[in-house]
Amino acid sequence: MTDAVIESHLLGEETIGVYPLLPDETCWFLAADFDNRTWEYDVLAFLETCQDFNVPAALERSRSGKGGHIWIFFDCALSAIAARKLECFPLTRTMERRHQLGLDSYDRFFPNQEYDAQGRVRQAAAAPASVPEDESRVILATGSYIGEGFDDARLDTLFLAMSISWKGTLQQCVDRLHRLHDNKRFVQVYDYVYHYVPMLARMYERRLKGYNLIGYAIEPETPLPDSPALSSSKVGSA
Repeated sequence: MTDAVIESHLLGEETIGVYPLLPDETCWFLAADFDNRTWEYDVLAFLETCQDFNVPAALERSRSGKGGHIWIFFDCALSAIAARKLECFPLTRTMERRHQLGLDSYDRFFPNQEYDAQGRVRQAAAAPASVPEDESRVILATGSYIGEGFDDARLDTLFLAMSISWKGTLQQCVDRLHRLHDNKRFVQVYDYVYHYVPMLARMYERRLKGYNLIGYAIEPETPLPDSPALSSSKVGSA
């Protein structure tokens, strides 16, 4: 990496990137990604929280011009576990102070995992292969585990309890069901939402739009008997 390469990147002549998680599972920065029509208001609210707690943060507009990234750099390498705990604090405080904004544009933080994905995730992703073809399998997974690099063509049902809203992340999750398999006739998603939290309800509405774009048929919501604020929707695709 040289000054000339960085300058070329900033001028738009070439594209360079960085993987935030180092092999020893530490990182030197974290970044928050905001994408939606309210991103300008949401990033300003987030920056205000950072300023209130003396957390240096820098705002960058995304290449598309329709979103922004907030960067927080460290003086030394932090464990990814510590960094992810740190990243939740300004987000939570911002929602407490400015709940009327909703932070609908917030998508995710980077790094978005606490361990070396190229090592542990690859090893864990191979585990379902040990289950015989004629036996059922249930995989309880985080977004990092079931994300890029995971492949089990036998899966046909997803129970989604993550609070995601960006259509790209949703597409990545449901794509795990779209692998061809001889015994697969249809795929279905059960999407759970807690309606008493306005931000979660709005993220759920955005997921419904994403399902429509993918081509899923959406069935009416079903309230759960033990928690009237919690409901699920069945989403199916032939």
